[in-house]
Amino acid sequence: MQIVERPATTIVGIEVVAPFDELAVVVPQAWARVFARRSDLLTGPDDVFVEFSTDLGDGVYRELLGVVVEALPASLPEGWTIAKAPAGRYLHHPHRGDEAAIGDSFAFMYRWAEVNELRPGAYKLDVGYRPDRDGAHDLFLGLN
Repeated sequence: MQIVERPATTIVGIEVVAPFDELAVVVPQAWARVFARRSDLLTGPDDVFVEFSTDLGDGVYRELLGVVVEALPASLPEGWTIAKAPAGRYLHHPHRGDEAAIGDSFAFMYRWAEVNELRPGAYKLDVGYRPDRDGAHDLFLGLN
């Protein structure tokens, strides 16, 4: 576990807004749409996809599932949106293993932050999704 400085990151993807208890259903459905339309993003076979999460309060989250882009596209395909993960301090933790256990890794990060008197912010970034296989993920938890 380490604290890192991250630059602002622009993400293009498909957005989901839902209460926490619905995310386990709606997020996998959104990933299926992202992967089915990945050619809209002009990505290659080894590109890595990201999930950017924003805690909107009252148990509601905004998830943007897509890819990091260096420059804003001239236009977006229908159904895609843009978000920016802000620059700042993030807690970083690599996740290895089953994607279904990523939530457990984030829970561990929250506990670690609490024990170390750090205040998590509203943003999380999960880098490492691939259309056809599990892979290594880099998890980032924004800090206040």
